[in-house]
This record gives sequence, C-alpha cells and structure tokens, in this order.
Amino acid sequence: NPAPSSDLKVGDDVCVTNFIMDQFCIDLGTLLDDSDTMTLKNPEKHSFHCLLDVPQCKDSGYVVLGDKNEATGMHSLGFRLDDAAAVIQAGLAAGRKGYCTDCTGDSSKPEYGYQATVRGTVKELGDGTSGITGAPLLENIEMLDASVDCETSTTPPNPAPSSDLKVGDDVCVTNFIMDQF
Repeated sequence: NPAPSSDLKVGDDVCVTNFIMDQFCIDLGTLLDDSDTMTLKNPEKHSFHCLLDVPQCKDSGYVVLGDKNEATGMHSLGFRLDDAAAVIQAGLAAGRKGYCTDCTGDSSKPEYGYQATVRGTVKELGDGTSGITGAPLLENIEMLDASVDCETSTTPPNPAPSSDLKVGDDVCVTNFIMDQF
C-alpha cells in the first residue's frame, strides 16, 4: 500500500519501483536519442545507451519516476537520487551490451526502459516547484532489480505534469531564456 505522500519527512525511508530517468532528458522534454518521444510519457523507450553512455545524460543526475497519471499519460518526477555512481553501476549490469556500449548484460537483458527498485532515505523534500528540484532527494540509495518488491511502496508527492500539448500546437511563454548546461 502506498504511503500518503503528504506525510513524507526528511529522514523517512522510501522504497519505489519504476523507471530510472536522467535529468538531462527530463529537462529536454524528449529523449535525446529519440526526439519524437516525450520523456515522461514513454520512459520505456529510453535507451540504456542514452541513460548510461552519453556524457550529458549520465552527468546530469538521475531520478526514479513516479507512476503514470492515467488522465495526463505522464509519469511524475518521483525522487531525485543523490548517488549517480550507484545508478550507473546497477544500470550497466542491468542493460544489454550492444547499443549501450558500457553495459555488461547479456542478450536476455533489455536495451530500453531501465526499471529498478530504489530504496533510500529522504535527504531533502524538494523546493515545492513542479520541476526536478521540486522532487524529494534520496540519499543512501540502494539500487535493486525491479523484480524486488517494496514491503511498503512510497508514492512521490509531486503529481505528474499536466499537459494536453501535442506536436504542432502553438505555444506562447513569457519567461527567462537559459541554456541547457
């Protein structure tokens, strides 16, 4: 049973099973190696190569996504993970060698859609925004195979971004322009 997210506090132990995503592709909005695919809509199409081989992706940090909101079709941002090395080490072992050049898994392992069970402790609750920094940060993370069940699964507190946007929609935004680095 999911724990109520409003009760989440610094120091709480958390366990969640879902897709692992790099922050670069989240900020980009589409997958770096598949620009027709929205990052939070189809994380199952995210290649281990993009996630673990590409420097700007693997250097950007990682999150474990929350469940998909059926109304919007988008996953929530879930939890930020403070130990990229642990994510990379587990991911390289979980992915098929080939397109992911650094992966070490055999042909039975997936090339796309890295899912894992993540256990950790809440270090920060997030800044209250709807972006990546609004997601709680986990420390002391343990990366486990997605087949490992959580005794108590934790629902991330931030909802999935709502978006009825489609390719070709006209959009007007007034705000600051920033580079991606």
